[in-house]
Amino acid sequence: MKRKIILSLWSFGVLIAAAAARFSAIDIGVTPEHNEQRVVRGVMHAHTDLSHDGKQSLTELTRDAKRAGLDFVVVSDHNATLPAPLYSAEGVLVVPATELSMSMGHVLALGMGEAAVSGAKAKLEDLALADVRRESALVIAAHPDSKKHGIEDAVLPLFSGYELLSSSSDFYALLRSPRLLWLFGVPISARAAFSALYPARARGAARYDALPGQPLLTCGADDHGRIFAPERLLTYVTYLPTFIPERDAAADSKTLVDHLIARESYCALGLFGDASPLSVTVRGAGHFATIGATVSAPAILRVRWQGALPPGHKLYIYKDGERIEATGDAAIERELVQPGRYRIELGRDVPTFWFGTRHLRWIYTNPIVITPSAA
Repeated sequence: MKRKIILSLWSFGVLIAAAAARFSAIDIGVTPEHNEQRVVRGVMHAHTDLSHDGKQSLTELTRDAKRAGLDFVVVSDHNATLPAPLYSAEGVLVVPATELSMSMGHVLALGMGEAAVSGAKAKLEDLALADVRRESALVIAAHPDSKKHGIEDAVLPLFSGYELLSSSSDFYALLRSPRLLWLFGVPISARAAFSALYPARARGAARYDALPGQPLLTCGADDHGRIFAPERLLTYVTYLPTFIPERDAAADSKTLVDHLIARESYCALGLFGDASPLSVTVRGAGHFATIGATVSAPAILRVRWQGALPPGHKLYIYKDGERIEATGDAAIERELVQPGRYRIELGRDVPTFWFGTRHLRWIYTNPIVITPSAA
């Protein structure tokens, strides 16, 4: 009798959760307007069995990345790194990095060689972030909003990057949330159920916007290879619209990191669909650029979603953390005359039955910085 009750409750939970997930999930298809557009996409913050908690080989990781339609993976094993960049048999670019378990929190370091990582591992408790920065091309605060491995506000300005979107942060937040029930929908549709689990990132976005300078806004799949391939690799996807690979692993790895340093990237919740229709450009006096640029005022910002926006969606412009525009149109053209840090989000308000409305954003760009007029 007890077994029947449990099975009945499980079945009921599956049906309700699957319906909720289907209602809340977004599925963005490729539109005719951008079929030929080439945007390089991949994941940052992935682990192999070089990590103590990694459950996959590098071969398995790149195979699943290819299945997920990704072009690159940034492999950041715990206190370890790969010897060199490489292209896998499937054609996926592998970029070496490391995740250092420091006393202040976890630190993603790109461009740090094997000898430097080995030296850092030997003195993690006493390791200073300045030492890591000297040995690295890019230093990112890993899952700074995580309840388990968070990073204090006072330390964040020392980093050159901020992992706004992180599966690790989401996981620990999910354990305390009624949205956990949506896991019942996995047997029916893993993609729909997982996409319904995403939390709003308003707090993390506010922390990022409060940081001085222009740190890289990034996202991390924090993939350990435990479950659900390849969906787990589509949690958070990094898009590089200006990166053109040359099929030379060493050169392409360096160029990719250079594009990240220049903030020429944006992040998307990959299970919701393809984010490549987004186009962001800025034109100043004699200067035409895209995401990550610094341009003197006045400048013309153009934001376009190629094709019609998905139902219920809006494009949002933020200036120094304050929303200054929201539109359901597929394009925005705005003159920027006030200096500041401007970035774009795309999303919608999601009614979630008994869980209330979530202000869900599924695309976040890096900022465009407008400086005072040169005149």
